[in-house]
Amino acid sequence: MRPKGISVAKSDTATKPGTFWGNRLREERERRKLTLREVGEICHLSISQLSKIESGKARMTVETALLISNALDIPVVSFFAPTDKKMSGARSITRNGQAVVNANQNIRFEVLSSDLKDKKALYWRVTVNARSLAEAGWRSHFGEEFLYVLSGTLELHSSFYDPLVLETGDSIVFDGNMDHSYVSISEAPAVLIMSNLMP
Repeated sequence: MRPKGISVAKSDTATKPGTFWGNRLREERERRKLTLREVGEICHLSISQLSKIESGKARMTVETALLISNALDIPVVSFFAPTDKKMSGARSITRNGQAVVNANQNIRFEVLSSDLKDKKALYWRVTVNARSLAEAGWRSHFGEEFLYVLSGTLELHSSFYDPLVLETGDSIVFDGNMDHSYVSISEAPAVLIMSNLMP
């Protein structure tokens, strides 16, 4: 879902066929034995748009990646590749209440700086509503993940370590390839700042 009136940067800049995000989309689609038409119906995207992304003729925006990742139940960061390009003084501002939102009953992701191109990291404000591991589920993705607890108490589960309790003001960086999960154990939902750093 997305708040009304929010404009998101769009791009159909041509790139070489076989781009990282195009290959990832094809891999996930074929793994689920879905056609482009079926993915398009789930994500509410056109076959033409999906085909261009897969072939590298169009770039995948954060908003498009959110739609696809939510529909296929995979981390959105999986679609973004590392880049060798240097920063050129670009900046991106996200005003309060104007972030692109991807949410379900257990977790809410607000994308910060969604219009910034050629990202080396993704930034989020995350509200964790899940109260158990069963509700939260597991996730993994390429690159490092940084968490900072703004409010509430988070229980971080991972495949390599015992559950870790993070209080307000605590932070952690860990390998995103490791299966991990977020559970709120405070009275109010845990609210985090998250960054996914690309490999």
